[in-house]
Amino acid sequence: MANCEAIIVADSANVRLQPNTTSGVVGVLTLGKRAPAHQVTDPDAQNFRWVRVTVPANGLQGWVRGDLVQLSGDCADLGTLSTTVTPSNVPTSTTTATNATPTQPVVLTGDCQAEVSVAAANVRREPSSTGGALGMILRGTKFAVKSVSAPDGGGFCWCCLDFQGQIGWIRQDLLRTTGDCLDPASHETTTSTTTTTTSTTSGDCQAVVGLPQINVRAQTTSASKLVGTATAGETMTVKEVTAAQADGFRWVKVNFRGQDAFVRSDLVTLIGNCAALTGDDRLAAPVAATITQGFKAGHPGMDFGATIGMELRIAAPATVFRAHVCTKCTAQQPNIKPKNEAERNQIFSDPGWGFGYGNHIIVRHEFQDLPRSIQEQILLNGGKTSNAVFVLYAHLSRMDVQVNQKVAAGMVIGATGHTGNSTGPHLHIEVAVGDQWGTAKKVHPMILFAVPNITT
Repeated sequence: MANCEAIIVADSANVRLQPNTTSGVVGVLTLGKRAPAHQVTDPDAQNFRWVRVTVPANGLQGWVRGDLVQLSGDCADLGTLSTTVTPSNVPTSTTTATNATPTQPVVLTGDCQAEVSVAAANVRREPSSTGGALGMILRGTKFAVKSVSAPDGGGFCWCCLDFQGQIGWIRQDLLRTTGDCLDPASHETTTSTTTTTTSTTSGDCQAVVGLPQINVRAQTTSASKLVGTATAGETMTVKEVTAAQADGFRWVKVNFRGQDAFVRSDLVTLIGNCAALTGDDRLAAPVAATITQGFKAGHPGMDFGATIGMELRIAAPATVFRAHVCTKCTAQQPNIKPKNEAERNQIFSDPGWGFGYGNHIIVRHEFQDLPRSIQEQILLNGGKTSNAVFVLYAHLSRMDVQVNQKVAAGMVIGATGHTGNSTGPHLHIEVAVGDQWGTAKKVHPMILFAVPNITT
């Protein structure tokens, strides 16, 4: 076989010593990475094929699950009919190798999956563009399709999903569907539609406004013409991120309501695939605010000078590990400051004060869901590929999630506040690596987030 490559089509894929999910990991390949492919197995007990590849980073050979890759090049010697290695419970690709005879795919009833194929897709309450919006999910987010609607007045079908415990609908042309996606009315396979509009890398990156209102300007200076104002929650496509200008700020070039304009980078949160524009694939800062205290002895976290009520957006898929309500925090007495060491110890052991954190949320990021550069930093700081990364968000005024809830990148999980052991409105975060929050090792937040190394 010559020049056969496996291209990763998932956010990340583990390369294992043996063709099974319990075997040790010899490497991790991320979305779009290419690896030389050498062999393809028959379907295993779970109906998955496995592909033997060489990991470019370390030269080791291992196995990656076939549904996580697409084969490219001269792969005829691997004995596959399709250029896409597909387990038997996913439809075979319509693209076939030269002189190959396509076969009928074997699918499992109800195994219809979808992935968002555009920068962001609105989730509606009804299968209609006029239905109320429940939220937004970003490119690459995958979910199970519960049903597919008949075409609406505009000729669009809608896919039904379970969104944060509610029934939601996404227009089908914004998705890539795989599996047994039978139309519930006709019992015929629905057309898997992917948008054909050519998008640039910058189209993957979005700027989300977290403040109540920000100015949008014609040029990269605060003295330039005011184009308009963007309000909290407004999302704009990012086209460019400048270097620091004369005023010390980086500026973000955005598509603002149909025209090019600029916003100051510290006033927005960047979500999505922004690495090509910023040169940094760490997660976006959790809130658009100035850092007021850094990571140092006695303060194993980082503080942002956020005003009360700023939306807190999650920057990568996660699971809510804790959502703790501060029962002693009230509107009249939202915070407490210990007068001595004994009082401090009492507060930090009292769940009524949220152990000093007030209202706080802890989320758990799985190692494989994080960008490769973050994974490398975790390993350099003593972490393991089997570890999770925990992030604590403290002193909140509002919490919008519950324990064990799955949250997608870009989702609002709460709002900043002034609860617990807090001298003023701010957001305190802590990052820890390990198997459980209580025993995890606290690390500098800059390992995970694109924030400066401040120790003040």
